[in-house]
Parts: sequence; structure tokens; C-alpha cells
Amino acid sequence: MLLLITSSGDGTSDLIVSRLKDKVFRLNFDQIFDFKIYQTPFFWEIENPAGIRINSKTVSNVFWWKAFNASPPKSENFLEDEAKYILRELYSSGLNNCQRKGNPPDFHNHLGKIKILNLASKYFDIPKTAFTLNRSSEDTVPINNRVAKSLSSSLFSGNKVLFTSDISSRIIDLNYPWFTQEKVAAKFDMTCLVVDKELFSFTRSRENLNGLDWRSEQSLDLKKEDWKPLTLDDQTKKRIKSLNLDLNVTWGRHDFMIDNSGNFIFLEFNANGQWVFLDYSNKFGILDAVIEYLK
Repeated sequence: MLLLITSSGDGTSDLIVSRLKDKVFRLNFDQIFDFKIYQTPFFWEIENPAGIRINSKTVSNVFWWKAFNASPPKSENFLEDEAKYILRELYSSGLNNCQRKGNPPDFHNHLGKIKILNLASKYFDIPKTAFTLNRSSEDTVPINNRVAKSLSSSLFSGNKVLFTSDISSRIIDLNYPWFTQEKVAAKFDMTCLVVDKELFSFTRSRENLNGLDWRSEQSLDLKKEDWKPLTLDDQTKKRIKSLNLDLNVTWGRHDFMIDNSGNFIFLEFNANGQWVFLDYSNKFGILDAVIEYLK
């Protein structure tokens, strides 16, 4: 049985559960205090509110998916942090040869965006990039052609988010931390979902974007196919798979831009990036591949 560590309102987890049915045990972090959990160094067992159980002898795989996107209602910080810790313990447990699927929630704490860019530069062009605090990045990133991004993807107060933003013509306060890159002239975004040994690649035209970041304009219309499948040449596939080996991953999403010369410019690797939006109707078999991977 698959142990799915997630949250109750996640639509992607709903899809997985609808396909795997009684072969999956769903543990929702935001409902954690409704579950019964027991763990020793040699055994663990979880029981859900319906009385269904999974333990370290019956589990086959464990998959972490957006578990901390929602929190238990009105819980003390200490209690919530203790609950988070035990979920990480359950994911990392290797009892009964349980296979960990996907990537841990702290993947980018160990392998961050700048280090990943360094690894990716062996196989692809990358934008000129710099992180700065109390100094300018202009000796690396052209000051008249730069964008700002977020390293942590954390929210500002008021739940505002920093998407990729053009700061070429702005005077910025150097006292703040800045993650900046050279702006890439590109006609298409490209993303590549890694599911075990399979690669699912798609492109999205940048022609009608109002800003720089397609995420801020992502359509939620299930019938609208903004992303079109892309057949990669063998050399590009080999480079991506070599990078996967360097990152030690069998799951995740690589983001690229395709510049005006047709070159793939590597932007980042998202260890637990969303994927349903690429193939809402399973027309290209992504959900089938994910279910097979989790089984």
C-alpha cells in the first residue's frame, strides 16, 4: 500500500486516490490530530478516523506531496512543529524496504537553486545569475537587462508573491537580498516533467504574456491547452537524464526557455512541481505514468 503524505484540499492527491483506491493510505497534515500514530525505531503504524490502518510492514511506497500547504486549525506552533517532524520521520523511514517516491520536503535545503544551476551548466546554457546582499550584481548580471526572482518562493505579508519581475529600469535597495538573472529573449517556455525514466516535455508560447512569468497568467480552464507536447531530440534527452543522475532524482520538473536561436536555456529544477496542468485530461498519459511510478 502507498502512504501518501499530503493535505486534505489537494486536487492532485484527489486524482491519485481516485485511481489507486484501497491501495493508498492518505495522511493529511492539516487533519493530523484526527489520526492515531505510533512509531518506534523499529515499527510504525497509522490509523485514520475511519479505522483503516497502515504500518511499516504493509507499506510498499511513500510519496510526499504538498503536505505543508495547509495547517491544522488553531494549533500551537510547538504542536504543529512536532507533527511536521513526525511526518518527515515517516517519509524518511526505510523500514521494510519501503521505497521513497518523489522528493523530500526539504530537498532544496540541501540542493538549492544556485547549486543546481551550477550542475545544469555542464549540459545547458544558463542565464547570468547572482545573489547579492549589500552590494550590486552588475559585475555579473547586466544592470540594464535583469530580472528579479525569489529563492525561497515564500509569501510577503498579505499573501503576495514575487514572480519573475523586470527590474532593468528600477533603482533597487541594495540592503535587501536580491536573486537576479539576465533576462532571456525567448519565444517559448519549456518544461520537462521527470517520472522515473520517462520525460514529458511541453512548450508554451510567450507571445501573449502580459508579464515575464507564465505562472502569474496560468489558466485554470481545464479545456484550455496552453502547453503543447514537445518531442525532444535524443541529445537533449541524454543531457536531461545526465542532470537527473547528478541531482539523484527520479521525479521533478525542469524549467527552460527556448531562445530565439532554438537553444534550451535552463532556469531551475522544481523538486515537487505541479504537473496536472500539463495534461488535465490525461491525453498524453502523465497521470497513468505517475500512478505506475507510485505503484
